[in-house]
Amino acid sequence: YNDNQERLIEVIKITSSKYSARSLENNLRGNEIPIITRINNHEVCMDARTILDEDLEIILEAIKGMGD
Repeated sequence: YNDNQERLIEVIKITSSKYSARSLENNLRGNEIPIITRINNHEVCMDARTILDEDLEIILEAIKGMGD
């Protein structure tokens, strides 16, 4: 890419009708294995380039655990 082209990055976005983006982010960071995210336009975002296949189960379990 150069200065005249947009850089495309795959992003995983998480939203909830029950939790605010800040609450989601705080819960994920407070997980036994902290999950670092950012908030953009009221959505929790993760850069897909930083997530390994084995991380997916950890992320899913953390999200499921928020419903408890």
